[in-house]
Amino acid sequence: MNHKAVVLGMTTAHFTDPTGLSTGNVSSAEDLAKLVRAAARSPTIREYSTDRFYTVRVNNKALEYRSTNPLVNDLDWNVTVQKTGYVSDAGPCLVMQAVIDGRDVVIVLLHSSGPLNRVGDATAVRHWMQSMTRAATR
Repeated sequence: MNHKAVVLGMTTAHFTDPTGLSTGNVSSAEDLAKLVRAAARSPTIREYSTDRFYTVRVNNKALEYRSTNPLVNDLDWNVTVQKTGYVSDAGPCLVMQAVIDGRDVVIVLLHSSGPLNRVGDATAVRHWMQSMTRAATR
């Protein structure tokens, strides 16, 4: 993971474990945006990261995984790749690429909290971008 981060030009990223749960995993928002853009180039990652749910069989038992990002179900959004997360140091996080006003936009939200949370914060960013697009076309 650390080698791939270097290849992607992620200068602040350092990973100590692959789960994403260790506080030893660190990165800047800018570097996470680089990671999102790279992940968006993979059809497999795009597909699995935006599935609402997925069932896998392990030892003859069905395990169901559900997305924790309700925006993948929201018809007002066109999310092309995404990952939610939480660790105590970074709080609730969301990284994603979505099509907004015909453009691929990367959103990185770290430590979202309060009444908006990460989904509300992403929606606020989208509304702000749309208002800027409308203002520019007047």
